[in-house]
Amino acid sequence: MTRRYSLLAAALLICASCDDVPNVGNPVPPNPEAGRVRLEVTGTSCSGVVRWDVAGSDNGILGDAHTFPWTFSMDAQSGDAVALQACNDCDMSGDVTITTSIFWEGTLIDSDTRTGPAGVLCSPSSQVQATIP
Repeated sequence: MTRRYSLLAAALLICASCDDVPNVGNPVPPNPEAGRVRLEVTGTSCSGVVRWDVAGSDNGILGDAHTFPWTFSMDAQSGDAVALQACNDCDMSGDVTITTSIFWEGTLIDSDTRTGPAGVLCSPSSQVQATIP
């Protein structure tokens, strides 16, 4: 019986030292944003107009009205051109801030922040353009 346990222990030690055994202790989780571009509009503005274009797919020349913060994700590829523009349309007094940001696979690749009076039509306006690396 003791010999059987000795052989089993030796086999486990040999197997544990094999280079072909995968590391299951801390596997790297897959990136949930792999192959995805994410567009975001943030700041102190409560709403406005957003226009976006990702590799020729867009939401039209006039864009769409949205409440802020706003985010949108879609599949993309390396080399795709991306553009995002947003402007304030809140009926507020004083200055507001609006930030447009482009993320590739969860990493920020470009961002722009503008501050200006909220009483002017579609102001302030922020825009970014980037090519996905």
